[in-house]
Amino acid sequence: MMKKTTNKKWLIGFYVLCFFLIYIMSSNYPVHTDEYMYSYIFGTNIKITVPIQLLISLKKMYFEWSGRIVSNFLQQLFIYLGTSFFIISNSMVFILILWYSYKIISNILKIEKTENNMLKINILLFFFIWFFIPAFSQDFIWMVGSANYAWPLFLNLIFLDKLMRLNEEEKIKIKYIILIFIVAVSNESSVIFTGILMLIFLFFEFIKNKKFKKNKLEIFIYFSLCSLAQILAPGNLLRIKNESQVFFPRNTILEKMFYILNLMEFQILIVLSIVLVIILYILKIRIKRMSVVLLITSILNLVVFIFMLPRNENRALLYPLF
Repeated sequence: MMKKTTNKKWLIGFYVLCFFLIYIMSSNYPVHTDEYMYSYIFGTNIKITVPIQLLISLKKMYFEWSGRIVSNFLQQLFIYLGTSFFIISNSMVFILILWYSYKIISNILKIEKTENNMLKINILLFFFIWFFIPAFSQDFIWMVGSANYAWPLFLNLIFLDKLMRLNEEEKIKIKYIILIFIVAVSNESSVIFTGILMLIFLFFEFIKNKKFKKNKLEIFIYFSLCSLAQILAPGNLLRIKNESQVFFPRNTILEKMFYILNLMEFQILIVLSIVLVIILYILKIRIKRMSVVLLITSILNLVVFIFMLPRNENRALLYPLF
């Protein structure tokens, strides 16, 4: 009983430490030009001063710039509500990312859910996020960057946690469809990672049972349809057509591939992955099927990113490396 109480105190202390670390970093992060630009109704010189203008700006962004409905709304909402609101909520979201990641890992590996195991996994997660995400501050600290990457990742983890715990006979309720839509229109990374994950998961299920589970097939169809709202957004198509090659030069596939391979974080992760596989083989530890599915998803996600991204952007590598 004493040990359990001690572990709980250490766990709470760890979360408090993480909260204040992100809080302090966010408080001291310099203001970016994007924060100034997004403080106005998109494409105008009218500053956002009332909530309805957020929706007006969101509509303009969707038709003229980007299909990231959730990210675009969040970044302007944070600017409108002020830095203090963002810093507190963003620090909390970082903790929730750790917590949901722990839930997913413990479900995959069938780890006993104790405070001790939770503390160990959370420390490891923090260590890997801190050292191996190439653009940590851009993804988790910067206001606009966090709205575009950390927050969609958080939503994706919620969705993935629910997907993994979905019973075969469970019906898809309206609140689940709403979550699917939110994830599908948050960031292109969400579409790629989650779409590949569900496709591979359906493939493995079909190989095993010679049929698809109805509810999971429904989720995949819902997600695919909702994703079209982001992918085929008029703003995306217009941006691709009009984006200047002078100001935004595009990298070739080989340039992007070598750029990723030359990242120190990526190289170390590859080495660690090989070492882990060797250890598992020596100890004869059986790798769970879901672990294989996630690994294949991450690799395919990275491959798709190499072909899809117009230029090298470290922050866009958050999903495949995470």
